[in-house]
Amino acid sequence: EEAIRLGLEAGVDLQLYDFPHDVWQKAIAHLIESGSMKMSVLDTACRRVLRMKFALGLFENPYWNIEEYNKFGSSEFAQVAQKAAEESLVLLKNEENVLPLAQGKTILLTGPNAHSMRSLNGGWSYSWQGDKADECAEAYHTIYEALCNKYGRNHIIYEPGVTYVTGKGSLWWQENQPEIEKAVQA
Repeated sequence: EEAIRLGLEAGVDLQLYDFPHDVWQKAIAHLIESGSMKMSVLDTACRRVLRMKFALGLFENPYWNIEEYNKFGSSEFAQVAQKAAEESLVLLKNEENVLPLAQGKTILLTGPNAHSMRSLNGGWSYSWQGDKADECAEAYHTIYEALCNKYGRNHIIYEPGVTYVTGKGSLWWQENQPEIEKAVQA
C-alpha cells in the first residue's frame, strides 16, 4: 500500500503490472478510507488519464486498426530500433583485448535471461507480459543461441544459476531455488 500511495502521489497514474487488479483497487480504497491518502490524489490521476484519452481521440474511436498504419513493423522502424540498440551498448573496458572473442575459446554464459526470448523482448513487446515472445520472435535468437551459432555449441557452457518456474498457474518471473554455486563452479 505504501508503494502504491507513494507512486500515485509522485504521478504514477496507471497500474500496468501483473498483480490481480483487485489488489490495486483494494489498496487505494483502504488508503483513502483510512485517511492515508487524499481522494484528490486519485482524482488527479484519473483526470490526467481521461485527459490523455480525450486528446488521443479514444472516446470517439477506442479501438485502432493496425492496418491503417503502414509503418507498423516496417523495416524503417526496425533499422531505427537496431541503431538505438547499437548506440546504447556500453563496453566498460576491453582489458588485454579480450574482445572480439577468439574462435576456439570456451565461453561461460550465466543468468536465466540469456536463454529466454521472453525476457530479452520485455513484457510488453508482443503480448501481455510477453507470453507470445517465443512464437512471435522465432526468427531471432537468444544470447545463448547467438553465441552457439557464432562459436559452436561445444564452446559454450551455459549455467543459468537460477531458472524460472514453469507450468499452469505460475507467474513467469517466479524463480526456482537458485543454484548460484553451479554457475560459480562452472
